[in-house]
Amino acid sequence: MIFEFFNTLLKELCIKQPESPIDWMIERLHKKAPIRIVILGPPGGIKKEVCSLLAKEMDIKHLSLGSTILSEIDNQSEIGKKIESNGFDDVELVDDHIATKLIKDMI
Repeated sequence: MIFEFFNTLLKELCIKQPESPIDWMIERLHKKAPIRIVILGPPGGIKKEVCSLLAKEMDIKHLSLGSTILSEIDNQSEIGKKIESNGFDDVELVDDHIATKLIKDMI
């Protein structure tokens, strides 16, 4: 595992080519890995409630694709209008490329 870590670190160093490689490596070594938790379940489940509780308890950010889609529609944003114009008034039926873009924007 340690060799994989240093292999990744050296690859990043070669790609980014920072002005001060030593400082960059020291900063990178002190950086904490992000916490990622994914909760999946059927519509109507209690995913949102569970995630809200976890986010509060662990002091982390809660991202909800369904809430974001509804917000985009309510705010009549460009993506919200595209979702409505395609007849996707049900959150479950949004195209994958739209969902992916929204997730990338949230991150």
